[in-house]
Amino acid sequence: MEQELLQEICTKHDVPSLLVSKLLHAEFESQSMTRHSKIYGKINKYLTEEWREDLDEIIDDLKDEREEKKMTENAPN
Repeated sequence: MEQELLQEICTKHDVPSLLVSKLLHAEFESQSMTRHSKIYGKINKYLTEEWREDLDEIIDDLKDEREEKKMTENAPN
């Protein structure tokens, strides 16, 4: 039931449910730690992963970033 609710909410807000599951799991694991600040490394790791599933979208974004970088490097100062 909880997993179904999580899936429904994630779908509604266009957020990968696996990402939310990993973040929640990291939070639950850190609750028993004496230094809760250790969770920030895990959160950063999960948030910097690529979560999009559409490979064409990812490739197009990478091409756009490359073009923007070239334009910036070649622009007169």
